[in-house]
Amino acid sequence: MLTPEDTLRLNVLISTCVAIRVDVYKLVVVGLTADKKEQTITLNPDIDSGKYIQAVQKLLVNQVLGSMGGYPSYLKRWSRMGQVSSNNLGSLLKIGNIEAVVAVANSQNLNDEVLDLVWWCATNTDQQAEIGRFLLTRDFVVAHPVGKEIANYLLEFLPFTDDTTQLIDTTNLLLQGDLISQEAKDRLWKQGQRKTAFLVGFIER
Repeated sequence: MLTPEDTLRLNVLISTCVAIRVDVYKLVVVGLTADKKEQTITLNPDIDSGKYIQAVQKLLVNQVLGSMGGYPSYLKRWSRMGQVSSNNLGSLLKIGNIEAVVAVANSQNLNDEVLDLVWWCATNTDQQAEIGRFLLTRDFVVAHPVGKEIANYLLEFLPFTDDTTQLIDTTNLLLQGDLISQEAKDRLWKQGQRKTAFLVGFIER
């Protein structure tokens, strides 16, 4: 059960913001307004924090989607298959659920209007790199200013990536167009002399 104060503040956030993300570690909910200003709520749980976060997400889903019981199960199945309609894209970015963000990022109906909101929702989440890779598979994202933001993040994230397939895929994606500077490409090439995965990314590109 949410405290009355948190319930009120969350409802205000829903009515005033175009995107919402939940930081499960810091116990804060952040909303982004149409004019790109952030509004932050620090939660005050009076029960187990994990259960409290679930209650927060349930309220967001119920208020935004009108769906009882949490994130709709069919969207979980479809989230990585691109089968989310354009009508749902904006709403899914207001329920504070990272799987919903993945669904939008992977949607065949993703467009310029929601791209920057998707990346904002992905920020500081465990799935940020995964979502970034999803997004950079789209030509229009590569050509969009947000594409360079994503590329810069993935470039910084590379040293912390141990999975060989992810290293290859990320390197390959970063080499598209002018997402990263020639200097950064040269550094990746040099790293490829020591770590084959980087080199494979160049060869596949």
